[in-house]
Amino acid sequence: MAVHIGIAKTGTTSIQRYLVRNRELLLDRFGLLIPRTSSVGVGHHAIAVDLNEPPRSPELRIPDLARRLRAEFEASGAERALLSSEWLGFSHHPERLPEVLGTDDIDIVVRLRRQDQWLESMFREQLKRTGSVTDIDEYAAKPRIQRVADFDSLLGRWSAVAPVERTRVGLFPPGEPGRSIEVDLLADVGVVAEDLPVPDRPTKLALNRHSLAYLEEQRARGATITPSSGDFVLRALARFSRREPDPPQWRHHLDPQRRRRYLDGFLEGNANVARHYLGRDALFSDAPSDGPWEPYPGLDDETRAQIEVDIEKLTERRS
Repeated sequence: MAVHIGIAKTGTTSIQRYLVRNRELLLDRFGLLIPRTSSVGVGHHAIAVDLNEPPRSPELRIPDLARRLRAEFEASGAERALLSSEWLGFSHHPERLPEVLGTDDIDIVVRLRRQDQWLESMFREQLKRTGSVTDIDEYAAKPRIQRVADFDSLLGRWSAVAPVERTRVGLFPPGEPGRSIEVDLLADVGVVAEDLPVPDRPTKLALNRHSLAYLEEQRARGATITPSSGDFVLRALARFSRREPDPPQWRHHLDPQRRRRYLDGFLEGNANVARHYLGRDALFSDAPSDGPWEPYPGLDDETRAQIEVDIEKLTERRS
């Protein structure tokens, strides 16, 4: 059994959607089962519940999960199975996974992203979803973030489940130009074909700095805006963001020097990962650039008014 553990913000949701959309094809042509058991949305997040202390989302726990997975696998006639959940990357106790799955015959597949890029992507996602932490340095110091960002320690914990020779480490984005993240991951579980379906790319709810600042203002005034409760607001902000993308100097929350310092803290660990899992000296071939950067100046009255017009128009359409 292969288990894709993320990490988050390396295309995991796109990969999971692709696996679900092509479930029958992968089984019929390649003998690869994408189980329905343990699915929550498009990911197999139920397998991660008891790998955390305290359990994460215990309401998702599935009684007798191992037996149900085994029954689905045997009934499918598959040669192998692939489970995927980025929740696993955050696990406190990955060593519990064999007990959860009812087998120790496990291969681990993981995708890593340069830490400064990963931190900023995670931070922006958190600002979009809850905005509970608005300072990136405070966010970087959270134990949950530190536990994943140290890739050497992360893989060390997962070595209790799968040794180096049974762990497939890849990078996000893939190193091969034009290679999709979905095809890249499937190759690590033995699915290689020239005619695999082309991945569909749904429009993302990506927000620019003005939209994130608007969200912060509204939440400070007591508004509850999350992907579930304020979906139409987020969609209006995403439309505004596509129309008014950030200029290059606002795209990063951290200036180039701070990005380099953050990445420097992982140099030794990244080198260990590169040597042990990829047989080379460096994990990442690129480094933070010295491109244009300036502090985000804040949301001005004119832009705020533009955003509110967009929200009002979308609200009218919905009604």
